[in-house]
Amino acid sequence: MSDGLLTNQSLMSINFAGNPFGNCGVKFLLNALKGKTALRYLDISDCGIAGLDAVEDICELIELGGNLQILQLDDNKLGRQGVIQLCTRLERNTAIHSINLDRTNMAREGALALAIALKKKSYWLSLSIAGNKIGNDGIKNVLTAIAGMTTVNELDLSDNDITSVCEEALYRALKSNPDL
Repeated sequence: MSDGLLTNQSLMSINFAGNPFGNCGVKFLLNALKGKTALRYLDISDCGIAGLDAVEDICELIELGGNLQILQLDDNKLGRQGVIQLCTRLERNTAIHSINLDRTNMAREGALALAIALKKKSYWLSLSIAGNKIGNDGIKNVLTAIAGMTTVNELDLSDNDITSVCEEALYRALKSNPDL
């Protein structure tokens, strides 16, 4: 499989979701994908990714991936520190405009890092961070970050232990973005 990935320069979309590759397998795949400037969509959801080493491999792909626009990482155990590390790289990436971080154990601190990365973006289409139990403070940070963006058209904040405390932040985000 990796030989095909290494030689195919026109590959635009790849979906490995649900394959239990684990960190080593994903590292192997990501190394094969580095430098693939045609790649626009990568789904490595539910692949058994866990910890900072695996996140570093994803971060390297983000930096070297050129035109990668959509990244699906849901149902992997990236953890708070992993999401923080990932978001630091997202700050500098201008191509990615959609990300799925559902059930990645990001916690409130990961949501804050995501909010910081989003504030540095002028263009964002889709954000899904469901099932992370982020809480009110984390969601408020994310909502504040996207409040001025008029390009966001998909937002999933479900199952994050938010209450009516977030109403004002949600109102501002929805009011400033008519496509939501």
